[in-house]
Amino acid sequence: MNKLPVAVSTLLLLALFVPLIQSCGGDDGNYDFDKFNEQSLEFTANDQRIDQQEYETLIQGIQNSDDRRFRTLKAESGEVDHTKVAAYLKKYFEAKGTKLSPSGIWQPGAQAASSGSYNVNFFLENSASMDGYVDANSTTFKATMLDLLTNLENFAATDTLNLNYINSTIIPIKAAASKTDVDDFYQNLNRTNFKTQGGKRGTSDIGEVLSKILNQQDGNELSVLISDFVFSPGGQDAERYLEGQRSQIRSEFVAARRKYPDLSVAILQGQAQFQGTYYDHTNRPPHHKIDIIRPYYVWLIGSSSQIQRVLDAKIFEDTRNSFDNKLVIQAASTATQPPFKILYSPKIGQFDAKSLAQGIITDAQAARDDRNKGVFEFNVAVNFGSSMQDPGYFLDSTNYALSDNKYSLKVKPITDKNDVSLNGYSHILTLRTTDLKEEPLLIEVRGKVPAWVYASTSSNDTAIETDDSEAGKTFGFSYLVEGVADAFYPQSQPNTLYEIPLTIKK
Repeated sequence: MNKLPVAVSTLLLLALFVPLIQSCGGDDGNYDFDKFNEQSLEFTANDQRIDQQEYETLIQGIQNSDDRRFRTLKAESGEVDHTKVAAYLKKYFEAKGTKLSPSGIWQPGAQAASSGSYNVNFFLENSASMDGYVDANSTTFKATMLDLLTNLENFAATDTLNLNYINSTIIPIKAAASKTDVDDFYQNLNRTNFKTQGGKRGTSDIGEVLSKILNQQDGNELSVLISDFVFSPGGQDAERYLEGQRSQIRSEFVAARRKYPDLSVAILQGQAQFQGTYYDHTNRPPHHKIDIIRPYYVWLIGSSSQIQRVLDAKIFEDTRNSFDNKLVIQAASTATQPPFKILYSPKIGQFDAKSLAQGIITDAQAARDDRNKGVFEFNVAVNFGSSMQDPGYFLDSTNYALSDNKYSLKVKPITDKNDVSLNGYSHILTLRTTDLKEEPLLIEVRGKVPAWVYASTSSNDTAIETDDSEAGKTFGFSYLVEGVADAFYPQSQPNTLYEIPLTIKK
């Protein structure tokens, strides 16, 4: 048998092998604009969205292709312009009749374009436990609802405002509500109308309520839920019931986050007159007749950018009745670094100012005077002003972690408007140690359930008529919030939201 020369056989092998490589997708010049369009449609066939992995596959194809048509999706520098890619895909899917919202296209750093509009689905729980708010002689609750709905209807980002009641089922009231529809909704906030809307009003299964909202949630929708969030075990063992609800709520939000990785939740606590029947966790008669100020809650469920826009618009500050507390639970996958600077004074001990702008303390020395001997203390000004969290979240030192536990941390807000050196900063962090050494010192702000949630939680509400402290509490509330928080902040991870890196040199 005659053998081919080595050079010829090598060329033949290459001729067979190169097309094989080129057929493996967007890795070379054979990946063109038509393949890009075809692949993007394939990615949306099952779930009507392009997730992170799929999006990055498309971007890799653009980067490795020599098709000149891809220039329309690039910046002048030649780098892929993600805004242009998202805009093109949106128009392409619309032309193809493929239903895909802007937030259905994963984008680096944001799930949805912050400038886009979205639908707002408003849910008011109309279970029997809410009757006391709408029956009260005081109009506190109803006035707040009117202000809130008016603000949402006029909000620049609102595409359509859809009004619903919710209990054991979602009860649509009005889609694409107008000002007149909002007024009609407000006028019908009463027990009689609550009853006529249907559903099971006798017990409140918070886990099921949240499940129904999350299951209908779309990436281009913001859900707003109003409820007293009082668990109703209905005679079951209360602790076992609450543990089960916490697990169910965690499971629901874990599943929702797989579908929408940028999902976030904001929880605001309001106060309103409650006048009527209160059903404690045993749900056994005689039930309680009360006329007191009680908490209720507004939940926002949507992408980080959607919630950020609502909070930035001061929609809640522009209601006639303020909200006492706020918590935002958001993905902690990537920590951000807020603006900060080390202050040269006041201080205890000594250090050089030459590298403070780089976050470095040099020539650090502990105090030698009798009063503070061995102490080293300095201050850091930080700006948390752009955070969605309530400013009070950053005042709780238990929400921080230090890489060196020999340091203590105290936090205070910046209130002196006349100190120009502190302009643009919101908080002062004071760090103190008696074990000064050279080291990198990392300050972390971690995601966790804040103290106000536990202070607002009742473990036994049967004495609500006689125990004044129970008036401002909600039975089992911490279990509810912990269920959500556990889905975002796994206990096995640090869950760092913000980090401030410093360096100490002696």
